[in-house]
Order: sequence, then C-alpha cells, then structure tokens
Amino acid sequence: EAREKAMAQMAAFAGRFALPSGKVWSSAVLGYPPKVIVDAVEQGNAQLVVLGKHAAGIVERLMVGSVALQVLEMAKCDVLVVPEPVA
Repeated sequence: EAREKAMAQMAAFAGRFALPSGKVWSSAVLGYPPKVIVDAVEQGNAQLVVLGKHAAGIVERLMVGSVALQVLEMAKCDVLVVPEPVA
C-alpha cells in the first residue's frame, strides 16, 4: 500500500510539468536510499538525478549522513539537489 501511495504522489507531481514521455521515470523501492538511487541510475543509464533536500541540523548530518550528499559522491551522472522552499 505504501508503494502504491508513493507512486501516485510521484505521478501527481510529475504530471504538473511538461516532461517528455520516456525521458523521465520514477520508482518506489525499499532499501538503503543512496544505494537504491545509485543502482537505479546505473540500471536506467540516467543522465541526471534530481533530489530534494530538507534542512537538516549539523548533528543529524553528522550522525545519519545526507542521502543527497552520498548520492552526489557515488553517482556517475549529474545530480541536481533542490532545497526545500523557504516558508
């Protein structure tokens, strides 16, 4: 059920943009996020990964690490990190 909900949310988000068919894809997968993302990038031969970034405190970043930072380090393609909007 969670996977279906995530896919519906991603489809609704992507539907707001005029994206070329077959050029953009999304998926919902269980696993360690940086590895899952990088594996999907390599399997799909992606040229660009777009990730959202939320405001994390220094302690959280040191203890947990940043998914975006790890993907930036591991991905073999361009990565665009988009910050959350300022309230």
